[in-house]
Amino acid sequence: MEKICEQILKSKSSVNRLRELAPKEPGVYAIFLNQGIKLPHGIVQGEQGCIYVGKAESGIRKRILQEHLKTGNSGRSAFRRRLGAVLKDELKLTAIPRDEKFGKKHRLFKFEEAGEVALSKWITENVSFGWCIINEEREIKQSEKNLAFRLKPCLPDEPDWGNPYKTKIESLYASCVSEGGEKYESIYCPSKNF
Repeated sequence: MEKICEQILKSKSSVNRLRELAPKEPGVYAIFLNQGIKLPHGIVQGEQGCIYVGKAESGIRKRILQEHLKTGNSGRSAFRRRLGAVLKDELKLTAIPRDEKFGKKHRLFKFEEAGEVALSKWITENVSFGWCIINEEREIKQSEKNLAFRLKPCLPDEPDWGNPYKTKIESLYASCVSEGGEKYESIYCPSKNF
């Protein structure tokens, strides 16, 4: 695990450099707040400023660029929805229903167009990404879990490592779900894949 963390920290890059640096191979990644940046609601980032960890089984570059950084894509990106829920008041975001193309099972919310632009701008200016290429699918899943326990990201994602901000973020997320017109179900339900 230390080698994976070391590689993630070594590869840490600003959003503006991701197109040239992020690999096409599968693996795991972590998202970090830039130095001096803080989240509202008393939510404190994890180790090394980590706010989110994830896996990219179809490729790290694709996962980061086409889901997490794509304006208008909070309906597909759990990272964008969770970060947007935390920054909702500061960025004046409005939650709306998620596209029906995802089916009713996964319809939660996304943000209206102006909010998506504001969220993308905030991400570009305030976070960086690090990654580690891993080709073995089983190792990718285990590495994501180990990263969560090692880097302690503040935005909740499975697995739950004992995040002290879990209740606060769940409440903020529930408000967005309700505003988007859906019935709220806990984001911590293991049977859900948000």
